[in-house]
Parts: sequence; structure tokens; C-alpha cells
Amino acid sequence: MKKSLIYTLFIFVLGLQAQAQNDKEYLSILNDISSNLKVVRTSESEWKQSLRASGSRPYVILMTIDGVDKKGKATKNIYEINLTDLDPSTLKYEARKDEMQVKAKTLKGQSFIKKTENDQTSKYAGEVVFYADNTDNARTLVEAFRKAVPAAQKIMEQSMKVNPSLNAFKDWLLVNISTIKYGEESYRQSLTYLDTQQPKVKFIQQKMEKGKTTEDVFELNLGDFDEKNITLSTKDPWAYIEIQTKNKLNYIRHIANGKLSKNDNSIRFYFDNIEKAREGKLWLEKSLPLTSQQQLNALPSFQGLSQALNFFKNAVKNSEGITQSLNAECQTVLQVKEGNNTLEYRFFWGDFNEKSSKITTSGSHFEFSIETANRLKYIEVWKNGEKQNYTSSLQFAAEDIETLRPLPNIVGSMIAACRDQRKLILPQGTYETKLSFINSKLGTIQSKNEETTQKIEKISACTAVFSQETKDSKKSISIKHEFSFSDIDPASVELQVSGSQVSIQLSTLNKEKAIKSFKNETPSDYLNGFKILANDLVTGLALRDTFKAIVTGCKK
Repeated sequence: MKKSLIYTLFIFVLGLQAQAQNDKEYLSILNDISSNLKVVRTSESEWKQSLRASGSRPYVILMTIDGVDKKGKATKNIYEINLTDLDPSTLKYEARKDEMQVKAKTLKGQSFIKKTENDQTSKYAGEVVFYADNTDNARTLVEAFRKAVPAAQKIMEQSMKVNPSLNAFKDWLLVNISTIKYGEESYRQSLTYLDTQQPKVKFIQQKMEKGKTTEDVFELNLGDFDEKNITLSTKDPWAYIEIQTKNKLNYIRHIANGKLSKNDNSIRFYFDNIEKAREGKLWLEKSLPLTSQQQLNALPSFQGLSQALNFFKNAVKNSEGITQSLNAECQTVLQVKEGNNTLEYRFFWGDFNEKSSKITTSGSHFEFSIETANRLKYIEVWKNGEKQNYTSSLQFAAEDIETLRPLPNIVGSMIAACRDQRKLILPQGTYETKLSFINSKLGTIQSKNEETTQKIEKISACTAVFSQETKDSKKSISIKHEFSFSDIDPASVELQVSGSQVSIQLSTLNKEKAIKSFKNETPSDYLNGFKILANDLVTGLALRDTFKAIVTGCKK
């Protein structure tokens, strides 16, 4: 323990010594620059130049350049420069008539240098220009600035250390995301935390410019933001940081001037100086992973299928202009009313692919969406009481993303449990019993313009006749198929969905034309297969499995 303490103290002392050495080296370079900033006289002007380091941020320098032209007109430019923003490769000098200029640009030309002209207007620039007395003086200044940049980087790294906790980060935001003013312009900014269990925030930003006030209200979860996608920028006279959500998902609810607007994927925090914005960027980079973890920890867990189904039921709420309801069952119905339309989606949770679930956005709404396994069209759709085409995907909306956020995490176990629970009521026993069950399920198939009745009758053991009569307003067509179940290929007995129609396909082994057919009681061509219609998906599945059972039994 004693050795460990001595080692820790040794490292600490070494750190202090390294910092002192860095400070000494940096101050020496600044003194070198300052001593070489001469009074420069040309035929047109005289320039007095000075430099000093910021007290709290020594890596930021203030360079003052006072000029007087030959007519006595005075100018004063003050550059506030974070030396770490300068690109050493751009430092150069050049002669302009009898004037020797020294120039430095920022990395990528970013407008990070605050320039104040004549104590009045501050603007951000991407370049600083000052003056040398002669070529040798210019070379000395260029060389000194090239040394100053990496030295300033070391000082800034020592100064800007953030070891955040979640509470410290939240406190920093509350204090520093605030009202800022410049002349007649202002940003009034405030944060309110909405939940103690997760980092939900209401962010209000009021902008006053040219006598006009606009207001934006954002509801967001800090855990949705990407710490690797934060940009620092300027927009005269402000500096700001812009934060993007992970994968640029539109997870931010936005109310603009009192009206619900489209969801957003980024927000901006404005500051009155770039160094405060730079500090904010560092806090966000270090702290956003903590909010992501808090968001993850806040997701609910469930005990059993019933609890999960009820959570889904409660998540389906009315949204703006939309009325929604969902039954808490594996075989269920989602009802959606919007305007004059009522839609019903009838489906079985066990038919879905759990990996396809996701939260998406549409305008001002958030949506939970999911697809069936293999994108099979197993979702029955009704619109205003009329059956529509089957579909393979489902969506329901919410105004609040937090309502939907837990769903992708629980839907997988819920789907698996519903699959285990699915029990089609299938007949056991004799061939005749199974045929009777099939007859009870065939019923009448009603479509917009026609009606189809179906039945199946025993001819002998493992042989049957299937009859189908279709009527519309003008005509009636009847067909019959005499066949042996032993001729049917078990692998061909499949459920098919086409448009709004569900059917069971039966085909013979090797596609042999062994099915005797009749049309309107007249013999027709022999066939190698035929379809049986079903009223809905559940009935179709029961018919498919019963037919398979008969075919398999007749093969023995």
C-alpha cells in the first residue's frame, strides 16, 4: 500500500513538473513573438502591434493592431486567437508594395478567429494579418508562431480536462446553456430535465433579431446523440455547437412558434464566445456516453408474455389526428382511425421477424414498424369494412418517442412466446373426421363482385371430390376435381396469399396430370393441381395443416 502511494505521488509530481516545463516553454515562445511585434511604418500607414495571453485560457492570445494612415485616420483591430486553431502550414509572409505582411489561416479555413474592429463590431474570421518591419523580422515571427501552435496544444490539453459524472454534466448544461446578448440581438436558451430516470430534456430557444422573436421548443433524449458527430462553428456574432443524433435519426420533437413541426435530427447550442462553445463540445464528447447508458438502464424489463402484450397495448395511443387501439393478444387486431377512414390490421405476433422491428419517423410522428418473417403477406387489412390486399408490414404512430423506445427490445421474446403459444385446432382421428373438419372451414368466400361456395366429399378411402361454385350478377361457374390424396405431393401443400385472397395449393407428385376435372358438369382437361380458397389466414393455416396430415396419412 505504501509503495503504491509513493508511486502515485511520484507520477503526480512528474505531471506537475511536465506541466511547469510546458508552461515555461510556451511563455518563452509568446515573449519571443511579443518582442518581435514591431512598430511598422510604410508610406501609407503606421502600425503598432501587441500581444498578450488570456488569463484563464493562456492558449488564447489577444493581438491588438493599431493603425494610422497618412491622413490621420485611426483603426484598431483586436484578434482573439486560439493558437491551436491555426494551421502552421499556412503561416507565411509576403511583400505588398512597401508593406511586409505576415498571414496565418485556421485549420480548414474555419472562422474561429474573433475580430473586433474599432471596438464596435465583432466578426469571426478564418485568417489573421499582421505586419513585420523587414524580411528577417517576418521570418522570425513565422518561425515563432509555428512553434507556438504545438506548445499551445499541450497547454490546452492540460487546462481542458473533463472528468464528468452524469450529474456534473447536467449541471454544466443548466448553467451554460443560457441567455446571450449582442447589441439588439439575443438568444434566450433554457433546459428543463423531464425525467429523473433518464436524460429527457425540454430545450427552449428564443431568438430575437431585428425586432422579431422566434421560438423553438425541442423535446429530446440526450442518450440519442452521437458523441462522435459534434461540430463547432460560428455564425456572426455567435459561436455554436451542433449535435447530431445517432445515425441522424429524426428523434427530436420540434415545436416551432407554437406549432408542431417535423421531427429533427440535430440541435444547436449558442454561446457568446467560441471558447465557451469549445468547452461545451468537450463536455458533450465525454458525457454523452453516460447519457446513452442511463437511457439503456431505464428501459423496462418484463416478466411473461401477458405483461409484454399489455405494454404494447398501452403503447398504442391516440396521436394527433389519429385514433389507435390494439388488443393485448397474440392473435390480435390493430385499429387505426384517421379522418374518414377506419383501418383494421388483423395479424398474429408470432408471424413477425423480430429483427425487422425499428422506430422510424414520419413528419411530426414517430412510428414503430415491423415486418413478417420472409416478408410473407400474412397481415389481413380492412378499410371501412371492405377487405383489402394482405400486407407484410405493420406500423403504428406515437407523438412521443419514449412511448415506443422499449418496444424493439421486448418484441423478440414476445414473438417467440406467441409462436410457442400458437395452437391451431386440428382434428384427430379418421380420414372422414378430417374431411368433415375441412368442410366446416371452407364456407362461403365473398369478394366485391362474386361469391364462391366450396365443399369436399369422400369418394373412397384417400380419394375425394372437391367442388367449387362461383357466382356473380351475370353467371355461375361450377368446377369439380376428383383426386386421390396419395397422388398429392406433401411438399406442394402450401398457403398462398395474393392480393386479398388466401388459398391452399395442392399439386401432384412430379406434376403428373392425375386430377380428373369437370366444368359445369362437363369433363374438362386433367390437371396437376388446384387451389382451395380460404376466408382468412387463420382458416387457411388450419386447412393447409389438415390437408398435409391427410396426404401424409395416405402415403403410409
